[in-house]
Amino acid sequence: MSNHVWRQGYGIDPMREWMRRELPSSRDGLVLVDLDLAVRRYGNNYALDAVGDLLLLEKKEYVGQLTWGERFIYGWIDKAIKAGEMLARWRGWHVLKVLYKNEPCICEKCKQPIETPDQAYKRFSDATLYFDGIEISHADFKKRLEEKKDLAVQPEVAVPA
Repeated sequence: MSNHVWRQGYGIDPMREWMRRELPSSRDGLVLVDLDLAVRRYGNNYALDAVGDLLLLEKKEYVGQLTWGERFIYGWIDKAIKAGEMLARWRGWHVLKVLYKNEPCICEKCKQPIETPDQAYKRFSDATLYFDGIEISHADFKKRLEEKKDLAVQPEVAVPA
């Protein structure tokens, strides 16, 4: 696991700290990677069937970089999908780097960020975004998440219940 600094550099994630103390490390053969965002599009708005397609997004903030484990696991997923019947539904995996222009207010007692939904929305809206290393606008980021893709050849897939 990577270091325990998270959430814009504040606080400790209790589950990650437990895993860090209780489970073997990557040196011992166990790698834990959190997948930040899976974007599934489906239905008439995207000219897709009920299964749709999939894009994976790893979010990094400030100076965060992909770890070796993240590259390995995302690459493994990418290779597996490209070798299988879901290729026509695969939009790939990408890295979103977020550079905030200001910090949230921090609780003196718990050292966690404190902000209302409106404050959080504004802070992200004001941030500089890089998609796969290229600076993009928020409008372009939204387009990348929603962009239409022709999936004319779609295999029949049983959707898990």
